[in-house]
Amino acid sequence: MARETKTIQCYPDDDIINERVKRYEAFGWELISNQHCQEYDGQTSSRDYIDGSTTITKHYSSFNKLTFSREKTSPWYGEVTKLEKQYEDIMDRRPRDYSIEPSKGWVIYGGLGVVIGICLLLLLLSWRFSPAVYVSIGGAVMAIGALLLVVYFVKRKNYNISHGGYLIQLRQWEKTSAEEAEKILVRSERIINGN
Repeated sequence: MARETKTIQCYPDDDIINERVKRYEAFGWELISNQHCQEYDGQTSSRDYIDGSTTITKHYSSFNKLTFSREKTSPWYGEVTKLEKQYEDIMDRRPRDYSIEPSKGWVIYGGLGVVIGICLLLLLLSWRFSPAVYVSIGGAVMAIGALLLVVYFVKRKNYNISHGGYLIQLRQWEKTSAEEAEKILVRSERIINGN
């Protein structure tokens, strides 16, 4: 009996694991192992300046390792592996979202910069410095704050355009290719079950 084995990693969530098992079973794979794994990603340290102690935090990533096996001499093997290849080709064409949402920190720091700039202008006016001093200090802080706000809104606009384009592509893919992929899964299950 010639068997082949395949191991995949997936996010440790029951719904995701069950979906992967169901998908692989549709192509004749049998789950032979499900291991919950942790992988050491490194460590960071932080120093407490009050008592001088150092805290070391170790970081781990968590995932499930699923191992499948199937019989290569099964009568359906040739036809099912072709269907599996078609299915994987369809899934590889699924659009991916590469857009990065901008941090809210840009708005927070930008807003703080504008507010602090205005406060400095008012404070320096009450101290009766020469206009050049309070305008240059308060204006510089306000300009930096305004620049941070502008950068945030430009990044937000680019993100909305990029993410919106991804959602349109995903909907188109789901209407056409996702339905085709589901039909392949059903057909493969029927072949394996002898229907």
